[in-house]
Amino acid sequence: MNKSLGLVSGTLAGVALAVADAHAQALRPNIMVLLDTSGSMLYNQANDGSPLCSNNANGQTSRVFNMKNAIRAALAQVGTDEANFGLMRFPQVETTTNGNCPEGYWSNGGNNTSVGGHEGCRMTTHNSNQTAYDATSMWFDNGAAQAFMVPVTRASTGLKALSAADYDPVGANITSVYKWIDQSDSGMTGAANPDP
Repeated sequence: MNKSLGLVSGTLAGVALAVADAHAQALRPNIMVLLDTSGSMLYNQANDGSPLCSNNANGQTSRVFNMKNAIRAALAQVGTDEANFGLMRFPQVETTTNGNCPEGYWSNGGNNTSVGGHEGCRMTTHNSNQTAYDATSMWFDNGAAQAFMVPVTRASTGLKALSAADYDPVGANITSVYKWIDQSDSGMTGAANPDP
């Protein structure tokens, strides 16, 4: 009986020491938020509640307006050291010809190829005959930016992260995600747009 008690006591002491010396490894998960920007998310298929809309009070009941508010509220509860965030939507291309509600300066081209060869919600560089990724056509590499507004990587590396450090974006990308969901618009276009 004493042998068994001594063995159990020794085992428990060993487990206690092992637990005391163990340290958790801090790994931040990468979370990609997928935002549905289809017409069904709008108020009466025409209003998203953005300041670009002349009657944005109605649009503030739209699904996309409420989803942006929900994402902002969730991100406000997360520390920049807890997870890395990214934001993705249906592929759209930027156009300087439209500043109207609900699409602002973004277009999915409808069902034609008039906007940069864009066909509906497909990436402009998509080849319908392509069945696998290959480095010569690079349709994913070139067209992905039409869907990924904020990748989970550092801005300097874009979608092609080369090292583990590239998955450690400044401020977990929260500020970059906010620019797309803050219900405001600078009225500018291009890569230097401070608030798309």
